[in-house]
Amino acid sequence: MAELEQNTESTNVQETISEKTEQKSETRYHQLAFVQYEKNPKTGEDLNFNELNIIRAFSHRTISKYAYALHDKDDKIAGDESHPDIDIGEPIPNHWQGAIYSKNGVTINKLAEWLGIPAFLIKVLHGRDAFIDYVGYLPHDDAKQQALGKHLYDDNEIKANFDWRTEVNIYRQRQKDSDLLY
Repeated sequence: MAELEQNTESTNVQETISEKTEQKSETRYHQLAFVQYEKNPKTGEDLNFNELNIIRAFSHRTISKYAYALHDKDDKIAGDESHPDIDIGEPIPNHWQGAIYSKNGVTINKLAEWLGIPAFLIKVLHGRDAFIDYVGYLPHDDAKQQALGKHLYDDNEIKANFDWRTEVNIYRQRQKDSDLLY
């Protein structure tokens, strides 16, 4: 009898975990980001990912704002542990980075499907200004990224459906003003 109760408890726990996982994958998020290589950095295999994937994905009406860039001039910098096979100063393989803002929200699985990438490559952006903060990262033009030695991308290399530069500048000014208060 005790064994039957234990099996029932175990099954209930597994069902609860499964339900929570399913709920999370179906949760609609307002701010999401992704990073995807064009070729597998280890094997060189073509991953069939390029700007066309992004254009198709970001054309869905549920996406209110988007910005993305091809990072094709990055070199490995000190402290970058995401590329253990690459020496400092050597080029990092071409990769696309982008973010979306959706008023009504979109699920991680749906955005991954639209982009044609695995869902684990989609990152949820948390916080009121997380989307614009991520967009501000794309050109690597802030003091932190430049101090790290990251390549400075020109504004015209950032593709967006809104005036991203103005919004990033306003956001950064708000951050500076806030820092002065504390």
